[in-house]
Amino acid sequence: MKSILLFLLTASLFTAFVGDLLQFSTRTTSSILRIADASTHLSSLSMLINRVGAATALLLIGYLLDTGTNSKTLATAFCVFLLMISAVYFIYSIYLTKFILLESRLIAKLYSLPNIDILTEGKRAKIEHRYSNIAKPAFYDISLVYCISLLGFLLPSIAASHYVEYRATLLQSGFILNSLSTIYFTLVCERKQAHILINASSAEKIMFTKVFMRSRSLGTLLSVTILVSASLFM
Repeated sequence: MKSILLFLLTASLFTAFVGDLLQFSTRTTSSILRIADASTHLSSLSMLINRVGAATALLLIGYLLDTGTNSKTLATAFCVFLLMISAVYFIYSIYLTKFILLESRLIAKLYSLPNIDILTEGKRAKIEHRYSNIAKPAFYDISLVYCISLLGFLLPSIAASHYVEYRATLLQSGFILNSLSTIYFTLVCERKQAHILINASSAEKIMFTKVFMRSRSLGTLLSVTILVSASLFM
């Protein structure tokens, strides 16, 4: 029974963060297609997937903690999820142009729009990547902020499974890390992202999205290292 719940936990976490990935991806595609009004609706659809996954995951985490699941078991489930989502971010960055092309066709059908030649923009992105520094300063910022955000979501659960008497306090403490990472991401990283999506060429938007996805992949791997280390010391 517990193994099934751990599988469901991993799957629901994966679903939640795929929804988050789609939210950023659809913003980029909408910007390339120049349909800012549709971006809000597409982001809402993506975040709906995120919310369903997150709500299910939080319910499962609560039940597993209440039934005495130990920290190493939870850490294992979290690390499996993190490795999966890190691989998705990296694979997505490699085949980004194809994914955006697929998204653009789906969006064109949904809103009855003409298709845009995304493949040409993807080739241009490879050329401009050699000469542009537009995304380089954001790489490590995004990696670190995303790592902190993930730890704020997952680390308190591991700590709560070990220090049962402070379980409620530890679970709530995750909002502190999440708030800090959100403040920095909103004021620094997202400001740069918005500037690129509004002012940059389509090729530069594709290039920035590649850097964004790879930086998140790196941040996820960093959070795995920290989670494993934390579970070993508990």
